[in-house]
Amino acid sequence: VRGGLGPMTVWVTPDSHHGKHENRAEWRCVFERMQDPSPNTLVELKLDVPQRLEKGQSMGVYVHSGLPGDEGLVYDNQRALLTHEDDVLQLLPGLAHLSNRPFGRHGMWGRPWRANREFVGRVSYGKRWLMWKPAVHSLFPEEFKRVVLTLMMASRRPESPVYLLQ
Repeated sequence: VRGGLGPMTVWVTPDSHHGKHENRAEWRCVFERMQDPSPNTLVELKLDVPQRLEKGQSMGVYVHSGLPGDEGLVYDNQRALLTHEDDVLQLLPGLAHLSNRPFGRHGMWGRPWRANREFVGRVSYGKRWLMWKPAVHSLFPEEFKRVVLTLMMASRRPESPVYLLQ
């Protein structure tokens, strides 16, 4: 993130921020620190506890600056339906919040929430591969399970080249 920064917090909630952005009870704080101003250079906010998503899961993330005024965090206007997408992760646009109190309902110019905004910064994440073993066989796609079954059957037949791999 970049901006005036100051007292920074990061909050997460299951699924999405929709319908919850003013309800603090539905969020969990995963970062809270004072940050020096950094209007031009990105600053890392390393979460206290890494967040884990399973395939198909989503979460709402709320990055907040407690700095008075509207220069705490830099946001962009939404440019597309997706802010970022790769083979693992999609980042969707959301809201900018112009209140120095997390989940505050009053901003400098009335309502503090601004729709159609995009995150400015960098998200770091890792991907963990699931190694096949009998205990997790049911978690794999049907096509993969059929291949495992075929290989296991072939490994028991002496006339099969797969048998030689034992």
